Amino acid sequence: MIRKIFQEGIEPMLQCVPQSRKYRDEMGKYNDMQKNFIDRLSREQQKEFEQLIQLKIKLSAKELEESYVRGFKLGVELVIDVLN
Repeated sequence: MIRKIFQEGIEPMLQCVPQSRKYRDEMGKYNDMQKNFIDRLSREQQKEFEQLIQLKIKLSAKELEESYVRGFKLGVELVIDVLN
């Protein structure tokens, strides 16, 4: 149920992106640096780098999901403890 809420419900992953100017500036810098780096790679290296990035994105998503589930469970445990 918790995973279903995470995956199909309120989408906390989308709500976790900081909205600050500093974050947007740093993300812009990251994107520029990544593009400049990729442009210097051969086509084969670009493909390999893209596969690496996609794998990292999948792993990060799984880590975020586990963190969400664990945090949710801890929150429920806290509520139960307070009510007892």
